Amino acid sequence: MDFSDDTVNYLESKGTLEILSQIGSEGECRHFDLRHTVIVSSSTITNRLNKGVKLGLLDHTIVHIDGDRTEKGYELTEKGHQIYGIIQNTGLPQKYKERKELEENINHSEHKVLQIIN
Repeated sequence: MDFSDDTVNYLESKGTLEILSQIGSEGECRHFDLRHTVIVSSSTITNRLNKGVKLGLLDHTIVHIDGDRTEKGYELTEKGHQIYGIIQNTGLPQKYKERKELEENINHSEHKVLQIIN
C-alpha cells in the first residue's frame, strides 16, 4: 500500500492508531464515545478526527440520539478500512483494550490507597 507523507505523518501522531482502531472496531463513533475509550485528551481526539476527515480516512456521519437530538459521528472510509486491516492484523485492538483495562485497574488501586491514607 502506498500512502502519502501526510497520511504517514498523521498515523505516527499520538493516539491516531488507537482512534482508528476504535472506530474500526465499533463501526461508527462519536467524539463522546472516544473520550471514554481511548487514552488521549479530548483536544487530541478532536484534532485527529478533523485531520482524518481531511486526509480521507474518516467520514462524518449523523448519529441520532434521544429522539430529535443528533451528533456528529465518524466512520472509516475505504482508505481507513485498509489501514484498519493492518491494525487488526497486528493485534492492536486487543492490546488497546487490555491497556485501557490496566489503566482502570491502576486508577482504582490508587483511589483505594488515597482512601486508606485519608
